[in-house]
Amino acid sequence: MSGSLGQLDPCVLDRLPAASPPLGVCPDFTGTGPLAYAITAVSSVFIGLMFVFLGIRTYAKVKIHRSWSWDDVTCAIGVISTVAYWVVALLQVENEGFGRHLWNVPLAVFISEDFLKLAYISSWLSNVSYCFVKLTLFILYWNIFHLFRWLKYGIVGGAIVVTGVHAAFILYIVIEDSPRPGQSWLEKSMVEPNNAGIRLAIPLSAWALVTDVYILLLPIMGVLRLQLSSRRRLGLLMVFMTGIGACVCSSLSIYYRTFLDYSDVTYTVIKIQALAIVELCVGIMITCVPTTSVFL
Repeated sequence: MSGSLGQLDPCVLDRLPAASPPLGVCPDFTGTGPLAYAITAVSSVFIGLMFVFLGIRTYAKVKIHRSWSWDDVTCAIGVISTVAYWVVALLQVENEGFGRHLWNVPLAVFISEDFLKLAYISSWLSNVSYCFVKLTLFILYWNIFHLFRWLKYGIVGGAIVVTGVHAAFILYIVIEDSPRPGQSWLEKSMVEPNNAGIRLAIPLSAWALVTDVYILLLPIMGVLRLQLSSRRRLGLLMVFMTGIGACVCSSLSIYYRTFLDYSDVTYTVIKIQALAIVELCVGIMITCVPTTSVFL
């Protein structure tokens, strides 16, 4: 099948839709579509907010605290991987038809190496971001709450489990979804259309929700035991409570993944990617709590 597609005239592939349109609908290969514009705008706004908080964190580290710690390293990796994931999503919208119905995407685009490679990168790159953002949060919690024994065990145990599980997800997706020696990306996609990223979609979302709730509860219980003024305690609680937004994103991600229409994947999967970007940005903003608390 992949061989016969590869032998077709590229001009023919450019005129064929990647999926059959509904009755009475004509394929339209022009334009991006309102969903793509909306998703791009929302994700870009949160990326911008993330950099505002990151700028405050950096300023306080350099000018006020004059010190660095391991959470700065993991945060930097989390930011780089999140921005890379966002850029991949933008490339998919701009060049690969994401945000449009599949019948509005030319078959030539759908079976191109660029389309398949970006989908592959996106499937594991998000897990790299999740891993380092959540590891940054655990290191942050350790710096603040390590004097509480029960919280200390919860932080260390959570960090080990979360890092181990995400590392396992990443390795499995990379190994399973990479083409075998001598195999093209198209041949790999035709042999295994339901790749590891698709098979693990719902388990990954469920795991993200469980860890988000756990990470939300840890600092709230810790802040209530800190010797702080009521004003500073309330300020910290309000900042940590923004983690509810991450839990909402995880819950919506489970919903969209459960009802994901793989016959119209370019239109449906972009919503999941946007939710992931928002969740990651919220997580990074929460890691800036120690420095933003200076201004509370």
